Amino acid sequence: MNRREFARWSLKAAGVAAAATASPSLFYTAPVSIPIGLELYTVRHDLERDFDGTLAKVAAIGYREVELYGSWERRRKRFASR
Repeated sequence: MNRREFARWSLKAAGVAAAATASPSLFYTAPVSIPIGLELYTVRHDLERDFDGTLAKVAAIGYREVELYGSWERRRKRFASR
């Protein structure tokens, strides 16, 4: 690395440091604004015991997006009404 490259990298690092101290929230935001959901496989045993209650608890926690697993053909109409 020669002096020019060192100076160029030093200026870049100083710029990043200045931006981080000016507005640190820029570095903690989500990279894309997509909703975060829950894969229902993680609560499959609870779904088998109490389908409606489990969905209500998942919604109460704050999840508005879910991903289905397995064969849901039998419960598709029931699930769509939620």
